[in-house]
Amino acid sequence: MTTYKDSGVDVEGAEKLVRELKKRFSSVGGYAGVVETGSTRIAATCDGVGTKILLLKKFGLHETAGIDLVAMNVNDLIAGGVKPVFFMDYFACGRLEEDVFLKVINGIETGLKQVGCALLGVETAEMPDMYRDGEYDLAGFSCGVPLKEFDMGSVNRGDIIAGMASSGVHSNGFSLVRKVFNEEEVEKYRDIILAPTRIYSELIIDGKIPSGIKNLAHVTGGGTNRALKRLLPEELSADISLPEPPEVFSLIMERGVKPAEMENVFNMGIGMLMVLDENSADSVCRLTGAKILGKVK
Repeated sequence: MTTYKDSGVDVEGAEKLVRELKKRFSSVGGYAGVVETGSTRIAATCDGVGTKILLLKKFGLHETAGIDLVAMNVNDLIAGGVKPVFFMDYFACGRLEEDVFLKVINGIETGLKQVGCALLGVETAEMPDMYRDGEYDLAGFSCGVPLKEFDMGSVNRGDIIAGMASSGVHSNGFSLVRKVFNEEEVEKYRDIILAPTRIYSELIIDGKIPSGIKNLAHVTGGGTNRALKRLLPEELSADISLPEPPEVFSLIMERGVKPAEMENVFNMGIGMLMVLDENSADSVCRLTGAKILGKVK
């Protein structure tokens, strides 16, 4: 059996570190941090693309890297009940290649248009002793305005759990993906392995998050199991049935990754989970394209 830890990633260790940080900084650990500035509340988050960027570079999919960078940030803001307002990025490389850089920026622009978010800053850093020629890494930072404060205490037994489909693996778990696929296989299946991360702009309608949504969880590192823990109070659990996952997840399992490990690493076809008030579930699903998966118990 091949595991995420075998590929060099210790999710439990990272979660332990976050728990320690939360003891020192109470604002750490959510999808976005919120600060009060007079009468204004501002939310912010930061993220990157992970080791997926190694494959995107190899196949020249630099636009996808830009879209992924935006998606990983704004999806976290949206999951925190926040409307993204502006975005900034950091591009680090060994030697700045204009055509590669501009393709990344084109991808960032494509992603930002989906949520009506402005690009306010682009920082580049040439560091030849840190990166070889042709290598680069990305970090994104996004700020927004809180639209809705989710209260986990409002989640009750009998509430509906729904999910919005992912476009595939998104941008998490690629250390494991790279371990189980060789380069020839990645090239053969690259359209499904390296599809851009979906941006869940449908969750903001006319400047608001639908009132029937009690909580949201962006399914990223730690997979569906970790996302459910962030969605529900400890005394409640979920009775859900996930739809048939996209082909890419079957391909990964065929290479020795067990189903339980898959659910601890990947989104398994659902990129955003939500808890809905039972009376509002059908209308919210029509508005957002979400599908009912089960109930809170």
